[in-house]
Amino acid sequence: MKKIGIYVGASILGLLLIIIIGLSSLSSFITPEFVVQNLESSLNARVYVKEVNLNLFSATEVKGIELTNRDSVADKGTPLEERTPIKNPLVQLESIDLGLTLSALLKKEFRLDKLIINSPDLTLVLNENGSNNLSSLFKPPVTVNGEPNPSLTAEALAERKKEEEEAKRSSDASSNEPFSIKTIPISISMGELGIKNGNIKIVMKKTKQVIQLNALNLFLKDLDIVPDDLENHNSLKLILNTDLGIIGSNGKESSLFLLDTNGTITPFDAKTGLVNTSIVHSVTIKEDSYISGFAVFDSLAGELPALKNLNIKMDKLAQKSTLKKDVTTKIGYSKGRVSFKDSPVFPTTNYDLVISEGTWIQITNSTHIMNGKIIGTKEESDRAISQIDKALQGAGKGADTSEFKKKIFGDLIEGDRVALPFQSTGNIKDPNVGLKIQLPSIADLISGGAKKAISDAIDKNIPGAAKDALKSFGF
Repeated sequence: MKKIGIYVGASILGLLLIIIIGLSSLSSFITPEFVVQNLESSLNARVYVKEVNLNLFSATEVKGIELTNRDSVADKGTPLEERTPIKNPLVQLESIDLGLTLSALLKKEFRLDKLIINSPDLTLVLNENGSNNLSSLFKPPVTVNGEPNPSLTAEALAERKKEEEEAKRSSDASSNEPFSIKTIPISISMGELGIKNGNIKIVMKKTKQVIQLNALNLFLKDLDIVPDDLENHNSLKLILNTDLGIIGSNGKESSLFLLDTNGTITPFDAKTGLVNTSIVHSVTIKEDSYISGFAVFDSLAGELPALKNLNIKMDKLAQKSTLKKDVTTKIGYSKGRVSFKDSPVFPTTNYDLVISEGTWIQITNSTHIMNGKIIGTKEESDRAISQIDKALQGAGKGADTSEFKKKIFGDLIEGDRVALPFQSTGNIKDPNVGLKIQLPSIADLISGGAKKAISDAIDKNIPGAAKDALKSFGF
C-alpha cells in the first residue's frame, strides 16, 4: 500500500514537471511576434505588442498593446524588429491580465478568474449613419503575410455561407425562441472582468458633442450562473466609477458627472433564462459634479413666453451649478434607454432639481422625455417675486394687486421659493420645453383689476344718469 502511494505521488510530481516544462517551452514561442502575427491575421489593423508574460500560477500578462489602421507593414507581416513605431494609435492598452482555470472544464464549468484591460486610451467617433471609426479594425484583413487572406477566397466564403445557412435552417427548425441561458449545459463563474483606469472619448460627429470618460473603472465581478438553478445562482456584481464630462461643440466642458455605483444585478430571468432586459441599478452622482449650458435650463431661465409675461427671470438656471452633496438614484436600462426609477432631488449651488420618476433618455439618438421641477434659491426667488410685484404695481396704477399675486404665487411658490414644474421633450440638445402649469400674463390680470378699480371709482364718485351711461359700456 505504501509503495502504491509512492508511485502515485511520483506520478503526480512527474505530471507537474511535464506541465511546467511544457509551459516553459510554450512561453518560448508565445512571444510578442507570435501574438502580433495572430492578431494581424484576424484583424484589419496594424498591431504592436511590447511584452508577453506567460505564468502557470498567475494571470498571463500582455503589455504595451497598440492598434491602428492597417497598412503595408501589417499586410506583408513585417517582423516587429524591422518596423517603425506606430505614430498615432487608435487604441492603446497598457496591458491585459488574463487568468483562466482550464481544469474547471473537466467539471462542465467555465471559470474565468480574471480579464482586466489596464489603462485603455481610445477615441470613438460615432458617424451620422451609425458607423464608427473603429469598426473597420475588426473586419477580416484582405492580405495576410503578403498573400490573399485564405479565409476570404471564393471557396472559403462559399463554405462559410453554406455553414451559416445550415446553422440558420437548424435554428429555424428547432425553435424561433430567443436565446436562453438554460440551453447552456455548463455552469459559469467569473472572478473579475473589466476596465481599469480607462480614458475613453466618444465624439458625436453630427452634433460635435464629446463625452469624455476619465479614470474609468468598470468591473463585472463574482458572476455566478447555474442554468439549472437560476433562483439561487443568477447574480453579477457591477462596479463603476468615472468622471464623465460633456464637452459642447464650442470645445468647452459644459457638464461633469462624478459617477459611482456598486451593487448586484440579476443578468437573467429566473423562470425563462432569457436575458434580463430591464436592469435596475443604484447610481451615485457625487458632490462637486456640475452642469452648465444645458438647453433645458437655458429655456427655463426666462426665455419661455409664460415667464416673460410675468417678468420672471431666473438667470442662475443658465449658470454653472455644482452639486452640494452626493445623490443616489435608481437607474433602469433597457434597449439603449436610460430611465429614472425614482424621483431624486439634486441640491445645487443655484437651484434644486427634482427629476420625476419615469423620465428617460434614449442614448442611441439623444431623444428624451424629462419631467421635473426647478426650485430656485431663496435669494433668486425673492428677486423673482419682487419683479412680479413691481410689474403689478406699475400696471395696476393703484388697484389692489393682492388677489393677482395670490393667483400667480399659488402655482409658483413652494414654501418661500419659486418652483417651476416643467416638461422637456425631443432632442436633448434642442429640446421642446414648457411649463406644466398655466400662468396668466400681467396684462390679462391687470386689465381685469384696472376694470374693477374704475368700476369702484364710478360707483363712489359718479352720480345718476352719468353712472348708468358708463356702466352700459361695461364698467
